[in-house]
Amino acid sequence: MYNNEMIDFVGHQKISKTCPVQKGGYLSCLEETGIVPLTEGLSAVSLANERLSVLELRGQAQQTREFHLHMEDCCFLLMFQLRGNLFLGGSICVGTERYGGCNTSACPLYCRLDAGKIWSIVFGLSNRRIEEIQHEWPLFGIQAQADNRVTNLDNTILHNIGYRHRQIFDKIQQIQNGPYSTLIKLEYQFMRLLELYHADLSDASKSKDLESVRIYRLAIDYILKHYMDADIDRNTIADKLSVSVRTLNRAFEGKGNNVTQSIRLIRIHKVRELLRTTDSTFDDIAFQLHYMDTKHLAKLYIKQFGYSPTMERKKRTKGDMEN
Repeated sequence: MYNNEMIDFVGHQKISKTCPVQKGGYLSCLEETGIVPLTEGLSAVSLANERLSVLELRGQAQQTREFHLHMEDCCFLLMFQLRGNLFLGGSICVGTERYGGCNTSACPLYCRLDAGKIWSIVFGLSNRRIEEIQHEWPLFGIQAQADNRVTNLDNTILHNIGYRHRQIFDKIQQIQNGPYSTLIKLEYQFMRLLELYHADLSDASKSKDLESVRIYRLAIDYILKHYMDADIDRNTIADKLSVSVRTLNRAFEGKGNNVTQSIRLIRIHKVRELLRTTDSTFDDIAFQLHYMDTKHLAKLYIKQFGYSPTMERKKRTKGDMEN
Protein backbone atom coordinates (compact mmCIF):
# COMPACT_ATOMS: atom_id res chain seq x y z
CA MET A 1 0.00 0.00 0.00
CA TYR A 2 1.40 3.38 -0.98
CA ASN A 3 1.12 5.93 1.82
CA ASN A 4 1.41 9.66 1.17
CA GLU A 5 0.20 10.74 4.61
CA MET A 6 3.32 9.99 6.69
CA ILE A 7 4.33 13.64 7.01
CA ASP A 8 2.16 16.38 8.45
CA PHE A 9 3.84 19.81 8.39
CA VAL A 10 3.06 22.01 11.40
CA GLY A 11 1.10 25.12 10.50
CA HIS A 12 1.58 24.62 6.78
CA GLN A 13 -0.79 23.28 4.14
CA LYS A 14 0.46 20.89 1.48
CA ILE A 15 0.89 22.57 -1.88
CA SER A 16 -0.74 21.52 -5.11
CA LYS A 17 0.35 18.19 -6.54
CA THR A 18 0.96 19.95 -9.86
CA CYS A 19 4.11 21.57 -8.42
CA PRO A 20 7.50 20.08 -9.40
CA VAL A 21 8.68 17.04 -7.46
CA GLN A 22 12.21 15.93 -6.57
CA LYS A 23 13.12 12.72 -8.43
CA GLY A 24 16.34 10.72 -8.56
CA GLY A 25 16.35 9.37 -5.01
CA TYR A 26 17.28 5.90 -3.85
CA LEU A 27 13.64 4.80 -3.80
CA SER A 28 13.29 5.44 -7.50
CA CYS A 29 11.23 2.25 -7.84
CA LEU A 30 8.41 4.03 -5.98
CA GLU A 31 8.59 7.38 -7.73
CA GLU A 32 6.25 6.43 -10.57
CA THR A 33 3.29 5.85 -8.27
CA GLY A 34 4.25 7.08 -4.81
CA ILE A 35 5.97 10.49 -5.08
CA VAL A 36 4.17 13.65 -3.94
CA PRO A 37 5.16 17.29 -3.29
CA LEU A 38 4.88 18.21 0.40
CA THR A 39 5.78 21.87 0.61
CA GLU A 40 7.72 24.23 -1.58
CA GLY A 41 10.97 22.53 -2.59
CA LEU A 42 10.36 19.24 -0.74
CA SER A 43 8.93 15.98 -2.04
CA ALA A 44 8.45 12.54 -0.52
CA VAL A 45 7.98 9.00 -1.69
CA SER A 46 6.62 6.40 0.70
CA LEU A 47 5.31 2.88 1.06
CA ALA A 48 3.71 0.98 3.93
CA ASN A 49 2.48 -2.56 4.44
CA GLU A 50 1.96 -4.92 7.39
CA ARG A 51 5.71 -5.51 7.86
CA LEU A 52 7.56 -2.45 6.60
CA SER A 53 7.11 1.28 6.18
CA VAL A 54 9.56 3.41 4.23
CA LEU A 55 9.81 7.13 3.51
CA GLU A 56 12.29 9.17 1.46
CA LEU A 57 12.24 12.96 1.80
CA ARG A 58 14.29 15.09 -0.60
CA GLY A 59 14.63 18.63 -1.81
CA GLN A 60 15.53 22.15 -0.71
CA ALA A 61 13.86 23.51 2.41
CA GLN A 62 13.44 27.27 2.06
CA GLN A 63 13.20 27.66 5.81
CA THR A 64 13.16 25.57 8.99
CA ARG A 65 10.29 23.11 8.78
CA GLU A 66 8.52 21.35 11.65
CA PHE A 67 6.43 18.25 11.00
CA HIS A 68 4.97 15.13 12.56
CA LEU A 69 6.09 11.76 11.26
CA HIS A 70 3.19 9.32 11.20
CA MET A 71 4.51 5.79 11.54
CA GLU A 72 2.33 4.79 14.47
CA ASP A 73 2.15 1.14 13.35
CA CYS A 74 5.92 0.77 13.69
CA CYS A 75 7.83 -0.30 16.80
CA PHE A 76 11.25 0.78 15.55
CA LEU A 77 12.56 3.40 13.12
CA LEU A 78 15.91 3.40 11.33
CA MET A 79 16.73 6.89 10.02
CA PHE A 80 19.40 7.88 7.50
CA GLN A 81 20.30 11.54 7.00
CA LEU A 82 22.18 11.90 3.72
CA ARG A 83 21.96 15.71 3.61
CA GLY A 84 20.93 18.39 6.07
CA ASN A 85 20.00 18.08 9.74
CA LEU A 86 17.00 16.21 11.09
CA PHE A 87 15.98 16.87 14.71
CA LEU A 88 13.96 14.18 16.46
CA GLY A 89 11.68 15.13 19.33
CA GLY A 90 13.41 18.49 19.54
CA SER A 91 16.49 16.95 21.19
CA ILE A 92 18.33 14.45 18.98
CA CYS A 93 20.10 15.83 15.89
CA VAL A 94 20.78 13.37 13.07
CA GLY A 95 23.33 15.28 11.01
CA THR A 96 24.58 14.82 7.46
CA GLU A 97 25.99 11.35 6.74
CA ARG A 98 24.70 10.02 10.08
CA TYR A 99 22.09 7.43 10.96
CA GLY A 100 20.49 5.83 13.98
CA GLY A 101 17.47 3.97 15.30
CA CYS A 102 14.88 4.56 17.99
CA ASN A 103 11.85 2.89 19.52
CA THR A 104 8.68 4.56 18.35
CA SER A 105 5.27 5.16 19.87
CA ALA A 106 1.58 5.26 19.22
CA CYS A 107 1.91 9.03 18.83
CA PRO A 108 3.34 10.93 15.83
CA LEU A 109 7.05 11.73 16.16
CA TYR A 110 7.79 15.46 16.20
CA CYS A 111 10.65 16.37 13.83
CA ARG A 112 12.37 19.50 12.57
CA LEU A 113 14.42 20.15 9.44
CA ASP A 114 16.94 22.96 9.03
CA ALA A 115 16.75 25.15 5.95
CA GLY A 116 18.88 23.94 3.05
CA LYS A 117 19.32 20.73 1.09
CA ILE A 118 17.49 17.79 2.63
CA TRP A 119 17.72 14.07 1.98
CA SER A 120 16.26 11.74 4.59
CA ILE A 121 15.31 8.07 4.44
CA VAL A 122 13.29 6.42 7.21
CA PHE A 123 12.50 2.72 7.54
CA GLY A 124 9.97 1.45 10.06
CA LEU A 125 9.49 -2.06 11.45
CA SER A 126 5.90 -3.15 12.04
CA ASN A 127 4.88 -3.60 15.66
CA ARG A 128 3.09 -6.83 14.76
CA ARG A 129 6.34 -8.81 15.06
CA ILE A 130 7.89 -7.28 18.17
CA GLU A 131 8.89 -10.54 19.87
CA GLU A 132 10.57 -11.95 16.75
CA ILE A 133 12.40 -8.68 16.09
CA GLN A 134 13.68 -8.41 19.66
CA HIS A 135 14.83 -12.03 19.62
CA GLU A 136 16.85 -11.57 16.43
CA TRP A 137 18.17 -8.06 17.18
CA PRO A 138 18.29 -7.75 20.99
CA LEU A 139 20.44 -4.62 20.98
CA PHE A 140 17.58 -2.62 19.44
CA GLY A 141 15.93 -2.72 22.87
CA ILE A 142 12.42 -3.03 21.41
CA GLN A 143 9.76 -3.91 23.97
CA ALA A 144 6.01 -4.35 23.80
CA GLN A 145 4.41 -1.28 25.37
CA ALA A 146 1.00 0.06 26.18
CA ASP A 147 -1.00 2.11 23.68
CA ASN A 148 -0.13 5.33 25.53
CA ARG A 149 3.61 4.77 25.25
CA VAL A 150 5.84 7.63 24.19
CA THR A 151 8.78 7.67 21.83
CA ASN A 152 12.04 6.67 23.54
CA LEU A 153 14.95 8.71 22.19
CA ASP A 154 17.16 8.39 25.28
CA ASN A 155 19.05 5.38 23.93
CA THR A 156 19.44 6.65 20.37
CA ILE A 157 23.02 6.02 19.23
CA LEU A 158 24.13 7.69 16.01
CA HIS A 159 26.68 6.23 13.60
CA ASN A 160 28.37 7.35 10.42
CA ILE A 161 26.91 6.23 7.10
CA GLY A 162 29.69 4.18 5.56
CA TYR A 163 30.63 2.45 2.34
CA ARG A 164 28.63 -0.69 3.14
CA HIS A 165 25.47 1.35 3.67
CA ARG A 166 26.03 3.15 0.37
CA GLN A 167 26.39 -0.18 -1.40
CA ILE A 168 23.01 -1.30 -0.08
CA PHE A 169 21.39 1.99 -1.09
CA ASP A 170 22.83 1.55 -4.57
CA LYS A 171 21.15 -1.86 -4.69
CA ILE A 172 17.88 -0.27 -3.57
CA GLN A 173 18.17 2.34 -6.32
CA GLN A 174 18.51 -0.45 -8.91
CA ILE A 175 15.23 -2.11 -7.88
CA GLN A 176 12.66 -2.00 -10.67
CA ASN A 177 9.03 -1.16 -9.98
CA GLY A 178 6.97 -4.33 -10.04
CA PRO A 179 3.60 -5.25 -8.54
CA TYR A 180 5.00 -8.27 -6.69
CA SER A 181 8.79 -8.19 -6.40
CA THR A 182 9.41 -4.54 -5.41
CA LEU A 183 8.37 -4.90 -1.79
CA ILE A 184 10.21 -8.21 -1.35
CA LYS A 185 13.45 -6.71 -2.70
CA LEU A 186 13.06 -3.61 -0.51
CA GLU A 187 12.53 -5.76 2.58
CA TYR A 188 15.63 -7.81 1.79
CA GLN A 189 17.86 -4.73 1.47
CA PHE A 190 16.31 -3.24 4.61
CA MET A 191 17.18 -6.43 6.50
CA ARG A 192 20.78 -5.95 5.38
CA LEU A 193 20.72 -2.40 6.78
CA LEU A 194 19.33 -3.72 10.07
CA GLU A 195 22.14 -6.26 10.28
CA LEU A 196 24.71 -3.48 9.79
CA TYR A 197 23.03 -1.34 12.44
CA HIS A 198 23.01 -4.22 14.93
CA ALA A 199 26.71 -4.80 14.23
CA ASP A 200 27.43 -1.09 14.77
CA LEU A 201 25.55 -1.23 18.08
CA SER A 202 27.57 -4.28 19.11
CA ASP A 203 30.85 -2.52 18.31
CA ALA A 204 29.72 0.58 20.21
CA SER A 205 28.76 -1.58 23.18
CA LYS A 206 32.17 -3.25 23.25
CA SER A 207 33.91 0.11 23.01
CA LYS A 208 31.71 1.44 25.80
CA ASP A 209 32.55 -1.60 27.96
CA LEU A 210 36.28 -1.04 27.46
CA GLU A 211 35.90 2.61 28.42
CA SER A 212 33.96 1.63 31.55
CA VAL A 213 36.75 -0.77 32.56
CA ARG A 214 39.31 2.00 32.07
CA ILE A 215 37.28 4.44 34.18
CA TYR A 216 36.76 1.82 36.90
CA ARG A 217 40.48 1.12 37.18
CA LEU A 218 41.34 4.83 37.30
CA ALA A 219 38.69 5.38 39.99
CA ILE A 220 39.97 2.52 42.16
CA ASP A 221 43.52 3.79 41.76
CA TYR A 222 42.39 7.26 42.83
CA ILE A 223 40.55 5.87 45.87
CA LEU A 224 43.61 3.87 46.94
CA LYS A 225 45.70 7.04 46.82
CA HIS A 226 43.18 9.46 48.35
CA TYR A 227 40.95 7.43 50.70
CA MET A 228 42.36 9.42 53.63
CA ASP A 229 41.02 12.67 52.13
CA ALA A 230 38.04 14.06 54.01
CA ASP A 231 36.22 15.22 50.88
CA ILE A 232 36.56 12.10 48.73
CA ASP A 233 33.23 11.09 47.20
CA ARG A 234 31.63 10.35 43.83
CA ASN A 235 31.60 14.00 42.78
CA THR A 236 35.29 14.50 43.61
CA ILE A 237 36.38 11.35 41.78
CA ALA A 238 34.24 12.11 38.73
CA ASP A 239 35.68 15.63 38.60
CA LYS A 240 39.26 14.35 38.84
CA LEU A 241 38.65 11.80 36.06
CA SER A 242 36.82 14.37 33.89
CA VAL A 243 33.69 12.23 33.59
CA SER A 244 30.11 12.67 34.73
CA VAL A 245 28.91 11.10 37.99
CA ARG A 246 26.50 9.01 35.92
CA THR A 247 29.37 7.64 33.80
CA LEU A 248 31.38 6.92 36.94
CA ASN A 249 28.47 5.08 38.55
CA ARG A 250 27.95 3.06 35.37
CA ALA A 251 31.60 1.95 35.44
CA PHE A 252 31.00 0.38 38.86
CA GLU A 253 27.88 -1.52 37.80
CA GLY A 254 28.25 -5.26 38.25
CA LYS A 255 31.44 -4.90 40.28
CA GLY A 256 29.92 -5.84 43.66
CA ASN A 257 30.49 -2.43 45.23
CA ASN A 258 29.52 1.04 44.10
CA VAL A 259 31.78 4.07 44.47
CA THR A 260 30.77 4.88 48.05
CA GLN A 261 31.02 1.24 49.12
CA SER A 262 34.47 0.95 47.55
CA ILE A 263 35.72 3.96 49.52
CA ARG A 264 34.25 2.50 52.68
CA LEU A 265 35.75 -0.95 52.04
CA ILE A 266 39.25 0.42 51.55
CA ARG A 267 38.94 2.52 54.69
CA ILE A 268 37.71 -0.46 56.75
CA HIS A 269 40.75 -2.49 55.68
CA LYS A 270 42.93 0.46 56.65
CA VAL A 271 41.30 0.41 60.11
CA ARG A 272 42.28 -3.24 60.51
CA GLU A 273 45.82 -2.52 59.33
CA LEU A 274 46.19 0.28 61.90
CA LEU A 275 44.75 -1.85 64.67
CA ARG A 276 47.30 -4.55 63.85
CA THR A 277 50.37 -2.36 63.31
CA THR A 278 50.00 0.66 65.62
CA ASP A 279 49.08 1.45 69.21
CA SER A 280 46.55 4.09 68.18
CA THR A 281 43.20 3.84 69.89
CA PHE A 282 40.12 2.96 67.89
CA ASP A 283 38.82 6.50 68.40
CA ASP A 284 42.05 7.97 67.00
CA ILE A 285 41.93 5.65 64.01
CA ALA A 286 38.31 6.59 63.36
CA PHE A 287 39.27 10.27 63.46
CA GLN A 288 42.15 9.73 61.00
CA LEU A 289 39.71 8.14 58.56
CA HIS A 290 37.10 10.88 59.07
CA TYR A 291 34.55 8.74 60.92
CA MET A 292 32.91 10.93 63.56
CA ASP A 293 30.65 8.12 64.81
CA THR A 294 32.86 5.37 66.26
CA LYS A 295 29.88 3.15 67.07
CA HIS A 296 28.84 3.20 63.43
CA LEU A 297 32.39 2.39 62.37
CA ALA A 298 32.50 -0.53 64.81
CA LYS A 299 29.28 -1.92 63.29
CA LEU A 300 30.75 -1.63 59.79
CA TYR A 301 33.89 -3.41 61.01
CA ILE A 302 31.90 -6.28 62.50
CA LYS A 303 29.81 -6.59 59.35
CA GLN A 304 32.94 -6.77 57.18
CA PHE A 305 35.15 -9.09 59.27
CA GLY A 306 32.77 -10.91 61.61
CA TYR A 307 34.27 -9.64 64.87
CA SER A 308 34.75 -6.33 66.67
CA PRO A 309 37.75 -3.95 66.56
CA THR A 310 38.35 -4.84 70.21
CA MET A 311 38.75 -8.50 69.26
CA GLU A 312 41.17 -7.48 66.51
CA ARG A 313 43.35 -5.65 69.00
CA LYS A 314 43.18 -8.57 71.46
CA LYS A 315 44.31 -10.97 68.74
CA ARG A 316 47.33 -8.76 68.11
CA THR A 317 48.11 -8.52 71.84
CA LYS A 318 47.87 -12.29 72.19
CA GLY A 319 50.21 -12.76 69.24
CA ASP A 320 52.75 -10.35 70.73
CA MET A 321 52.72 -12.23 74.07
CA GLU A 322 53.25 -15.59 72.35
CA ASN A 323 56.23 -14.18 70.47
